[in-house]
Amino acid sequence: MTPSPSPRFSVIGCPFTQTDLPSALSDTVTQALSGEGGYVCFTNVHAAVTARTGDGALGKILANSFMTLPDGKPLFWVGRLKGHADASHIPGPDFFPALLGMEHNPPLRHYFYGSTPETLAKLQKNIAERYPQ
Repeated sequence: MTPSPSPRFSVIGCPFTQTDLPSALSDTVTQALSGEGGYVCFTNVHAAVTARTGDGALGKILANSFMTLPDGKPLFWVGRLKGHADASHIPGPDFFPALLGMEHNPPLRHYFYGSTPETLAKLQKNIAERYPQ
């Protein structure tokens, strides 16, 4: 069952998901297990400004995400000031270890993209050691 989309709030035209860390984790797992796909964006101020001022491609990526989360504190605070009391600051470095530490049945698969093959190999090794599930 796919979770209901969380409401979104706009900061400089960028649509952020109004959620907290536990709900974002739960919704991500449910979405992943549904087989419907999707992606989560962790967005800072620079990316939000680029999405607004660029050629529109980044804005479309953020708008079409399963969730676009405020990775930067200024985005979270603007959301709060605009009346979105449930908005939370959810940095990728907090989300990812929490997601990896959750047990899932069936287990989730993760795809790592970017950097160099050596860096990706180190990341995979570190994750396997910290999260041996």
